Amino acid sequence: MSPVTGPILRRVGLCIEMVCLLAYVTLPDDRAIFAGIDMSRVLIGGVAVGFALWIVGTATIWSSARRSRG
Repeated sequence: MSPVTGPILRRVGLCIEMVCLLAYVTLPDDRAIFAGIDMSRVLIGGVAVGFALWIVGTATIWSSARRSRG
């Protein structure tokens, strides 16, 4: 992977987390359902995916730093 992949993954992950968390907080209490799926679960899943992307981006940055050092 190129050296800029890590920061890009981290930023995209944080953006996904932010959007999903803001949508979850503003979701009405009447449990919005879209296409038979509870949106609160989808949004919490989006937070998990964003966090996973952030972790992968951080690992990519660390591995590229190790390669350039040694």
